[in-house]
Amino acid sequence: MMLDFKNRILAYHKARKEKLIANGKYPWFSSDKIEKQTIINALTQANVYIRGVVLDVGCGEKPYYEYLHKIARVEYYIGLDLPPNTFNKSKDSKIKADVFGDALNLPFRSNSFDTVISTQVLEHIPEPKRMLGEIYRVLKRGGYLILTCPLIWNIHDEPHDYFRYTLYGLEHLSRQVGFDIVTIRPRAGKWGTIGQLLCNAIYFGKRKNLIIELIKVSICCVISLLFSMLDRIDWDEKLTLGYLLIAKKP
Repeated sequence: MMLDFKNRILAYHKARKEKLIANGKYPWFSSDKIEKQTIINALTQANVYIRGVVLDVGCGEKPYYEYLHKIARVEYYIGLDLPPNTFNKSKDSKIKADVFGDALNLPFRSNSFDTVISTQVLEHIPEPKRMLGEIYRVLKRGGYLILTCPLIWNIHDEPHDYFRYTLYGLEHLSRQVGFDIVTIRPRAGKWGTIGQLLCNAIYFGKRKNLIIELIKVSICCVISLLFSMLDRIDWDEKLTLGYLLIAKKP
């Protein structure tokens, strides 16, 4: 009975989350509300650069598919991720890739895409310069890379969690492979970052039971609301969760 109730709660939350993301919002009753909302906001800020034939490198469940079609001029969208059983077996069943492949050796011809998107993937790549070089190769001349990655976050998807990136590191790697930098923007200020880390400290760890999980999520909801407000009042980008990079292939 309790398991059935929990499954119904999880199914309702999943359906509601998908509906909210499709409209550019992430649910407040989520422990990672601040982080995920900054990613959606980053895509919103970059929407004028997202056009034509779009490749999503490391697409996972393709959570932003519907939203991108609403805010950008997407003609055709291809999601790429690793084949099953090569990265995280617990996530294999959730991957909705159109094409299976490796970001270090993209299975596409050169000059194939108008836009390449990659959200929270670069930290999992052991050779980030090579990945950026592959993205540069498959982009058409005048095409854009829209990329987000973390500066501050828990170790995750172990052992495939290799790097954290400052804006200077992103700029250096991007220019090395030939990109022109359009902008590099922080995705949160110090208060948003502190609030998200508090939520991580409260929520991440061993799952006990549904009641305790609901209590933890409720506490995280209050923290997310309060620290998001503080971020708007007292913005300081020296401490940030991570960055949005927009780069152009000249």
